[in-house]
Amino acid sequence: MITKIGYICETFSLTEEEQREALEKRIDKNMILLDKDRRRLVLSVLPEELEKGSILYIASLSVLGDRVYKIQAVLEKFKEKEIAVYSILENISTLTENEWCKWIRRIGDLEIDAAYYRENVKEQKSGHRGGRKRINVTDEMREVLIDYKRGRLSLKQATQKLGCGNSALYTMLKRERGNLKVEEDKEKKRKAVEVREWLKPENKRAMQANEVFDRLQSGEEEDVIVISW
Repeated sequence: MITKIGYICETFSLTEEEQREALEKRIDKNMILLDKDRRRLVLSVLPEELEKGSILYIASLSVLGDRVYKIQAVLEKFKEKEIAVYSILENISTLTENEWCKWIRRIGDLEIDAAYYRENVKEQKSGHRGGRKRINVTDEMREVLIDYKRGRLSLKQATQKLGCGNSALYTMLKRERGNLKVEEDKEKKRKAVEVREWLKPENKRAMQANEVFDRLQSGEEEDVIVISW
């Protein structure tokens, strides 16, 4: 039964290598999941796929999201499923209540209030008519938006392909969020299947055996004891 895994998602402050180095001091390197999707799709399906009582190790809280309220939502989701999250850099765990947990909740709530206020102000100011002509989003343009959301295109590349500015791109993203969410839900289902396969004990045993074989082939180790779970 798998009880401990690590999760890596590259952030502005921590590279993949730095996170891996921190995690490998705590858990087997074969038990580390790398998420290359900027929307953290692997992270979104993990609470449903991990067993109750599992522990998810991360190098830092920044791995969970780019806003405090997003980090707060992720931590609460894992806690709901009775899966512990342990952050190495901040030295906090959802198993124990401490000042970090309290501040995350406070700041997260403030961010939500601020976002709600901004949206209300925008709605009140958007009563005027006129402005630029509405852009009709074609299937090809929608594919560009999807690739941008997936992180396959940068903002500059996406605007160049669409032939528009940043503001127009964000407007299209907002208008198309329903269609984009349908695509994201499909991807989540595919990702859940991949994670489920990765979590299977027989697959992990095979990965461990392959690693041992590679070390023996390279002459790194002479005596190796294989322990299966």
